[in-house]
Amino acid sequence: MKRILFVSLVFFMAFIVTGCGDKKVLTCNGTKNGSGVKGVITSKYTFVKDKLSKSTVEIKYKDFDQTVISTAWDTVKEQIKEQQPELNKNGLSRTLKFDDNKHEITLKLEIDFEKVSQEDYLEYASEDYRNITYDELKAELSKEEGITCK
Repeated sequence: MKRILFVSLVFFMAFIVTGCGDKKVLTCNGTKNGSGVKGVITSKYTFVKDKLSKSTVEIKYKDFDQTVISTAWDTVKEQIKEQQPELNKNGLSRTLKFDDNKHEITLKLEIDFEKVSQEDYLEYASEDYRNITYDELKAELSKEEGITCK
């Protein structure tokens, strides 16, 4: 009995010290269609003590209209490279991947809110989520048609 109590106490202390109860992860997925292409969205938001700590948003553009693939695939790739150039700054990264065989383009944006400067964040972010809580972000993203969060 003493051993069970001791082991339980050790686990409880580890839980308190590491703050496991203070971390939440919001994961959202969805699909958006438009202009001859489908966008598959996967996002993950990590909160520590109800403050946004990290976010990763990945959008895979796929199922392009056959006309686009046959006549303008290279132009589409160049436009995306110009509009969304890759970057890697302290706490902020954006990467692009092109799959010419499947005709898919993957855009990934990662933000570490503990490292990124306010200036860099505001230059590249489409929404200002620096002070949003878990529940507020979940409610806001759940309003988007085609997006589900859990």
